[in-house]
Amino acid sequence: MGIGWVASWISNVAIITSLAGYLTTFFPILTVKTEVFTFGKEAVTLGQLMTFIVCTLLLWGTHTILITSLSAASKLNFITTFSKVLGFVLFIVAGLFAFQTALFEHYYFPVETGGEGVLGLGGQIHHAAISTLWAFIGIESAVILSGRASSQRDVKRATITGLLIALSIYMIITLITMGVLPHDQLQGSDKPFVDVLQLIIGPAGGIVMALLAIICLFGSMLGWILLGSEVPYQAAKAGDFPAVFAKTNKKGSPAFALTVTNIMSQLFIFSVMSRTINEAFTFLTTSATLAYLIPYIVSSIYSFKVIMQGDTYELQKEIEQETASLHLLRWGIRLGSLFQEQPT
Repeated sequence: MGIGWVASWISNVAIITSLAGYLTTFFPILTVKTEVFTFGKEAVTLGQLMTFIVCTLLLWGTHTILITSLSAASKLNFITTFSKVLGFVLFIVAGLFAFQTALFEHYYFPVETGGEGVLGLGGQIHHAAISTLWAFIGIESAVILSGRASSQRDVKRATITGLLIALSIYMIITLITMGVLPHDQLQGSDKPFVDVLQLIIGPAGGIVMALLAIICLFGSMLGWILLGSEVPYQAAKAGDFPAVFAKTNKKGSPAFALTVTNIMSQLFIFSVMSRTINEAFTFLTTSATLAYLIPYIVSSIYSFKVIMQGDTYELQKEIEQETASLHLLRWGIRLGSLFQEQPT
């Protein structure tokens, strides 16, 4: 549980950094490369400094909303969900009209990684695996409230259906992005959705897409920061964390858990001080994904143990054994991706 909490510190900052990437559409100062000072051996540019400030304001602005009004945060969820659906529909429809199969004629391109060199095919598979894992981190959160459902069968169906829908959307938008943006432009993009719409529709399309993405990511930021604070809050209620983490304020918010979670997240925001937004996002998502692997393997092994001993799931033992085996296989694939070819 503690490792999952640590991973949430990093993943929250990754979402905030992604939002900052889309803000560059309206505030190009976030990408200015003029050096302003040196921090140790690292030169900090004006864009990196401004990105650090913006990410910090986003983190603590969200903290203020969650501390003062959880109900207001929940009302914003509908708006952000609508923006997400509208953005996906706009992106997919526009992208299909501009899709170029010629961009898929070459299956392999060398990927430049700045000072680290060039990624070979194995290294690219490694990074793609990490990105794919990141996209599905937290899918298990869908069952948190399953105990309140009238039918457990509906919970299973809804979870599987939601996973398949998300998988389909991810695959479609990824293929469209690769089929619209030239490789060189896609590789260096901080905001690929915006770049695709700008290429197809023009500046107006990019602005609309950026606005929708910002609204969507703001909602994700609210939800994931709150979820991150739930880990120590619920652990404290169960007696696994110090009791102070279970304290709430007059508004019902887990104030102490939220504050500590966000203080730790603030430390990771310093990572944007020595990287571009794209590089910072890659670093954060990789770190968060690797951190989440630990609770995944522990829970998978424990699930396998419980099932093999017959402690639970007696009526569906064969099915549950297969499920646990798939969990272990999935984790093995994730672990294997870590040992793929590194930059040369």
